[in-house]
Amino acid sequence: MVAGSSRAERGAVVRLLMLPQEIATQPLPRPLTSLIGRDDAVAAVEGILSKPGMRLCTLTGPGGIGKTRLSIQVASHMRNRFPDGIAVAVLAPLTDSTLVIPTIAEAVGVTGPGSQPIEERLVRAIDGRRLLLVVDNFEHVMGAAPQISALLRDTSEVVFLITSRSPLHIRGEHEYAVAPLALPPEAPPALELAGYSACALFVERIRTHSHAFVLDDSNAQAVLDICRLLGGVPLAIELAAARGKSLSVQSLLQQLRVDPELLSQGPIDQPPRHRTMRAAIQWSYDLLPGSQQALLRQLSVAAAGCSLDSIGAITGNPVSTELIDDLAGLIDASLLDVETGEQGETRYELRYLIRRFGLRQLEQSGELPDTVHRFATWLMLLANEGSLAFTGNVPGDWVGTMSQQMPNFRSGLTLLQQLGDTESVLRLTTALGPIWSALGYQQEGLRWLLAALEAANDQLPRILMLRARNLAMQLSMTAGEFTLAEALAAKTAVLAEQLDDDGMRADIACTLGNLERGLGRHQTAQTHYERALAIYRNRNDQYNIGYTLIQLAKLGDLGTPERPGNRADVAAAEATCREALDLYRFMGNRWGMARATNHLSYLLYKAGRFQEAATVAADALTLFAGSGNLSEGSQSIENLADMAGALRQGALAARLYGIAEGLQERLGTPMWPSYRIEYEQEVARVRSLLEPTELQTAWNEGKSLPKDRMVSEALAAANRLASMRAPVEQTDPAAYGLTSREIEVLQLLATGASNRVIAETLFISLATVKGHVQNIMRKLGLRSRTALATFALQHELVTSAQADRK
Repeated sequence: MVAGSSRAERGAVVRLLMLPQEIATQPLPRPLTSLIGRDDAVAAVEGILSKPGMRLCTLTGPGGIGKTRLSIQVASHMRNRFPDGIAVAVLAPLTDSTLVIPTIAEAVGVTGPGSQPIEERLVRAIDGRRLLLVVDNFEHVMGAAPQISALLRDTSEVVFLITSRSPLHIRGEHEYAVAPLALPPEAPPALELAGYSACALFVERIRTHSHAFVLDDSNAQAVLDICRLLGGVPLAIELAAARGKSLSVQSLLQQLRVDPELLSQGPIDQPPRHRTMRAAIQWSYDLLPGSQQALLRQLSVAAAGCSLDSIGAITGNPVSTELIDDLAGLIDASLLDVETGEQGETRYELRYLIRRFGLRQLEQSGELPDTVHRFATWLMLLANEGSLAFTGNVPGDWVGTMSQQMPNFRSGLTLLQQLGDTESVLRLTTALGPIWSALGYQQEGLRWLLAALEAANDQLPRILMLRARNLAMQLSMTAGEFTLAEALAAKTAVLAEQLDDDGMRADIACTLGNLERGLGRHQTAQTHYERALAIYRNRNDQYNIGYTLIQLAKLGDLGTPERPGNRADVAAAEATCREALDLYRFMGNRWGMARATNHLSYLLYKAGRFQEAATVAADALTLFAGSGNLSEGSQSIENLADMAGALRQGALAARLYGIAEGLQERLGTPMWPSYRIEYEQEVARVRSLLEPTELQTAWNEGKSLPKDRMVSEALAAANRLASMRAPVEQTDPAAYGLTSREIEVLQLLATGASNRVIAETLFISLATVKGHVQNIMRKLGLRSRTALATFALQHELVTSAQADRK
């Protein structure tokens, strides 16, 4: 032993297997719970330790990831490969790195006073022996790393398996980063969910606290969301599962999102740092130098990680060698993740629990306001640049960039709201205007706007208030909340006239046009659109010229499924829409091209040019999907469904309607009221082609498809429709090959007469009537009596009054 130090201070929690015959009496620690999801890791570490000449493997990872548990499992599996034994030394209780070698010595039985230094005695004892030394929790005694290097140099055969939140950075070290437990990429059915180790661990542990728990479809999504929120970290999952005794998984998820401090009250037989997630993270945080602690605190404002340049903006310091060294230190401490994107860019990200810890530290340090405002300044620059890309033609993958940054925008808005900086919330939210709509986040953008408008109480600059109100009107209409849009419009229109800003007046006029059109008041809508268009042309605002032209092309008598439209109106609308399309093509703006192409396909359909309309609809859907705007892309799918109905492809039309409805429900973008009547007429035509059960089955199948398959199936349907010829409009049923007797049967059937009544009326047998009905269905390509009745009505074989008698 070392003079002046007690056994407790050295903290040697030791299990020693010095000789094979001692294995039964002094076994390795026996864990009291099963190890889940680590078979691949155990095999990988065994493979590393089995390589010729391999002397040191360090298991690294954040606190609670399961390094200690993995090391014991590996040692247990490999006991036969180390004939001289396996020794385990735990360093966690140590406070002095000079005690590391004495603690390892005690683990292998080198104890008591001696005439030689403990290092020499240890080397003499283990040199040449095939021995595995498991050294646990090295991160806080890094000053002893050179001594481990010396032991490796002065001995042979001995193999070290070390667990540490940071690598030792010595020669010969092989680092194995212990990964989180596996999570599914999407939400699989409940039965499949248990096959992923993170979820399997949660389910097993929660059952130890709540024996009645059963994983099923009612709670599977909540279980998955909890495991994702906790990043697959085993300790966090076990601590969360322990709360299953008093909380449902749905309530647990809600509480974890609000307060991760819920991850506490771990088993009392665990070290203090493993009884709460806060303690586990605090342990690592306390080991950091001051500059790295400050960097972790500042990075915690970003929920989706940062690039190197954005880190410089958030910290207020230029990128330097010192900053890069501090990032490396956080990565080494397993507190910061780093990854390389598809374009070769490096991104740094804190996991959820570490980030929440960092935010609390940032607030306690008094640095929160300054850091948040630096972060918000960077977000504003990014939002402005992204919005310009969506309304202009800026090169780059802005859909991918802005989608990736949405968690950062949410974090910035949340932190600004908590600081009470309503003006910054409104400025950032309105700067994101094009992005909310183009990426399908309309509902979220509307919530931010309404909360900030209420907090502002008209006390902020008028131009900012008008921009926010105008955007709130746009988003509320997209969300189907027209009553709210009308309430916003009443005050917005008055304020706009008091403002000497033509651009703002044009924007509001265009929005008011949308509102009037959405409510079916086309004449008033046209007045607003024409006023906006005149201003946009005068300002040479190309993007908004195109947008307003598309809206104007939606006015006029374009027809219904029951009657053709005014040919002049349809032709004029097509010309206006093509002008907008040409303008967006010249700009190279994909989002405008998608909208113009989508409406052009609708106009072509109205003109009876079905094959061309289907091809153009496919082009529109491809553009929408490529730009991440499936909320509007669902309109292209509805257009295709209409075409399928007109082409008498009932099952295909029903499936497409289901796909469109499924997308709209998932994205929170319901149909505008003014479209509902025409939509119901289109659907009624499809209902006439199918039996009710057939229609519902096809509809539900389309609605339940995964989002990626929805698009691919709709595009395949478009290709199929583009190859079909439109049905020839017949006024004489005989042109379909119906005999005079079959026409008589059809007329009676359309009035609701049964087969028996038809037989009695026409003085023919019941079997003959059934044969006639089957022949009529075959010749007309219809499959139900309802469809036959609709055909008879459309071809004036019966009057509406006669048909209604049924």
